[in-house]
Amino acid sequence: MTRERALRRLAAMGLLLGLVPLPFTGIVLPPFWIVAAVAAVGAFLRHRQLELSNRVMNVLAVVFVVTVLVAGGWRVGPLRPLGQLLVLLAALRVLTVGDRRSFTAALIPNGLVWILAVASSTHVTLLLYLAGSMMALWWGGMRAFLLVMSPDDMLPSLRGIPRWRHAAFAGLVVLILAVPVFFAMPRLRSPVLAAGRGSAGVTGFHTSVDLSGIGEIRRSGQVAMVVSLRSPGQLHGSWLRLRATAFNLLRTGTWIPRRTGARPLGGAGEIVRIDGGSGTLEGTVQMDVELLRPQGYLFIPPGTVAVRSPLSVSMDMAGGLVVPRYNRRPVSYTLWLRPGSSRRFGPPEKVDLFVPRSGAALEALTRTVTSGARGTEEVARAVESYLRSNYRYTLEIPRHFSNDPVADFLFVDRRGHCELFAGGMVMMLRSVGIPARMVGGFSGGDLGPAGRVAHVRQSNAHTWVEVWLGKGRGWRTFDPTPAEDVPAVVRAGLLSRVRWTADKIQVLWDRYVLTFGLQDQLDLMSAAVSALLAALRALERWAAVAGLATLGLLLWILAIRPRWRRRRRGDGRSRELSRILARLARRLERSGVVVGASATPRFMAREAARLWPGLGPELAELARIAELELYGPGAGPRTAERVREIWRALRDTAGRPGDRG
Repeated sequence: MTRERALRRLAAMGLLLGLVPLPFTGIVLPPFWIVAAVAAVGAFLRHRQLELSNRVMNVLAVVFVVTVLVAGGWRVGPLRPLGQLLVLLAALRVLTVGDRRSFTAALIPNGLVWILAVASSTHVTLLLYLAGSMMALWWGGMRAFLLVMSPDDMLPSLRGIPRWRHAAFAGLVVLILAVPVFFAMPRLRSPVLAAGRGSAGVTGFHTSVDLSGIGEIRRSGQVAMVVSLRSPGQLHGSWLRLRATAFNLLRTGTWIPRRTGARPLGGAGEIVRIDGGSGTLEGTVQMDVELLRPQGYLFIPPGTVAVRSPLSVSMDMAGGLVVPRYNRRPVSYTLWLRPGSSRRFGPPEKVDLFVPRSGAALEALTRTVTSGARGTEEVARAVESYLRSNYRYTLEIPRHFSNDPVADFLFVDRRGHCELFAGGMVMMLRSVGIPARMVGGFSGGDLGPAGRVAHVRQSNAHTWVEVWLGKGRGWRTFDPTPAEDVPAVVRAGLLSRVRWTADKIQVLWDRYVLTFGLQDQLDLMSAAVSALLAALRALERWAAVAGLATLGLLLWILAIRPRWRRRRRGDGRSRELSRILARLARRLERSGVVVGASATPRFMAREAARLWPGLGPELAELARIAELELYGPGAGPRTAERVREIWRALRDTAGRPGDRG
């Protein structure tokens, strides 16, 4: 294989690596990543490069730009058109790789495609992709370096180099080093680069509902919040109807909440009573809610009497609990509810009774549907039943509505999603003078195996209707969406338990990776500083004790311990002599002399002189030194050295080969 073909294969593999997540992220439309993938496979299989002149390259660049503009995508943010243009340019660069220079030029768009894929991925499996990418990038980088730097005659010997186990080790090291870098690097949350979410595209709660431009919607399985029960028992299905606020106003096809008139209820960390009472909370059900992506509201079930939030809480005119919208971190709060009780959520005079230009047609339809109904509640029930029975629920609405989306839903399409059902009921009731409003929140969720924790997904987002039934009864909930299409509580089964476990991992990923921001870094730093100060305070309390203990240890080392050692070892002077006398006793016993436990040094010297007469003077000196060391003041500083000299003379004269005592 030639050097140029090997480099082209590496470039094609790099592009394919960057394209892997794109079919799952939705940031690049399928025709674009499919074309790029086909081009990468073609470049990998081709024996020669695709040779194009500069003029042809410029024409193709213009064609790419026009194609991207025609495909659109600006409505969901600038990343989509830029990404689509990028994958096309990267595919063209890979096809034209034929030497070192063109290979280097292809690395830039390939790297940008990989960054685009990583930046647009939010699932926890991104971690596996990153691990595999680190291995592949290390291997590809080393391979490219060897191909570029090696002479032609060495190319055949590069097969299988570098080895994949080395790449695996390098990828693991990079991932380990990436952890502290992730916690330390500054957070970048650019509103220019981030794709706009709006109210279209996927299911989920939004602070406004744009009926005139929703179009087709796909379901999102992303977990929006985790609800857990503190009180004994299991979560009841009705407790998972979680209300945010009411969308009172309809302006140019968009439902929005009333922004003014919110009154403060309490500060951060306080237990706030929202039912107007002041008694104890005994007999209530206590629940914890963790919002993974707050949008300015706390979600509460019917019968909620009090909440405690780490953020300051206000109440808007529709009874919604408002928290600061600048907060982007996950919020965990506690609520107390009395099952069976209800709240009025504000007086009726604050409701906007606006109806669109089709008001006359709406009134005629409502009069027909509710003929024979008596009282406000019967009228509301009649409208609710009519919409449930005569209209079809769907998320697939491929075209945009006109300026009057309610009229289109009621009189033309007769199909839609929950926002259209709720909006249609509100306008029908308003047309006959009954105060009504659309309410947004979540309904249902996936219960855990024990039934005490529920994962509420973005696909559980729902809208319903609240109707004013009079001062004595207040606002009451109605849901015109067909019952089988309302998000419900899913009990844990065999497959749902697997999904539940995967969701728990994803929730941790969302909390500590995707939403990990500057405030989390500051909290982490603050916790580290607090731990250090606590350790210093504890050290200060024990400083006196530690100082006394250290002083005592030093005194023992410098004074008491040497005396103790001298007492144990005969003042520290007879260790060498004791070893020599023990060796001499063993030699005498091998020669037939009985040496008892009470034998004196002079006895052993006398018996040794009898066996080895030529060493008499040395043995007499050894006995004298032993008596001075053991029983007298000591024989002098050279005692140990002289004892060793006498022993060597005795060993050389009387010892046997290999015998060293």
